[in-house]
Amino acid sequence: MVPQPPTRVSRDSQGRVIRDADGVAVLQRDEGDAGYLTAMEKYHQRVATLIVWESLREDSRFEFEAQEPVEGGDWRAFADDLYVEMEEAGWTAGDLIWFCEQVAELSQLSAGHVRETRGDFF
Repeated sequence: MVPQPPTRVSRDSQGRVIRDADGVAVLQRDEGDAGYLTAMEKYHQRVATLIVWESLREDSRFEFEAQEPVEGGDWRAFADDLYVEMEEAGWTAGDLIWFCEQVAELSQLSAGHVRETRGDFF
């Protein structure tokens, strides 16, 4: 699940709470919250790790020790275990990003490909 940023009360330039027509305080997303940024970084790390795993899992040259969770299992823990396994094998975060970019390019899922096909789709 994608982390959601916390909300905070909106304030004007004098620090007063901004309220809507009904007098209810207006909330805004706090995308600069440190906890949220950490959670998003972890989320992206897990997604990248699962992309690598999905791309290589049917290739007999590669074996993963982490066990795929059964249906309804904890995919986050599985992704975390895979990440540790990949780090121990010498992969860096940069290697994961590079590999994911290559998979996107080969799958025609890069931003350029998506933009090109968007016009045909709509």
